[in-house]
Amino acid sequence: LDAEPLLDRRPRELVSWCHPFSRESTCFERPSALLRWAEELLHALTPAASSIAVESLLAQVYAAGGSLLPHTDVDLSWGLGVSLGADAVFECLPGGDGV
Repeated sequence: LDAEPLLDRRPRELVSWCHPFSRESTCFERPSALLRWAEELLHALTPAASSIAVESLLAQVYAAGGSLLPHTDVDLSWGLGVSLGADAVFECLPGGDGV
């Protein structure tokens, strides 16, 4: 890593609707078409999630070389991550135990 502090490489929130943790929104209207698209994509990719309704949205912007430190999301069920415009590496359940 270069001398740039890790905190400066964190993603920045662009917009949220019913944020997964705070439940707050930064947009004034429900992004219905985007939520519907995400729900259809989630169900197509993961049939086991077919009963899950996508109710929140968090769009983040990463600077070149940016990263999110390893962490565990708690109190959430299913999630869908979509990367636009760049390659992304996402490691989920590194232990492979599915829990």
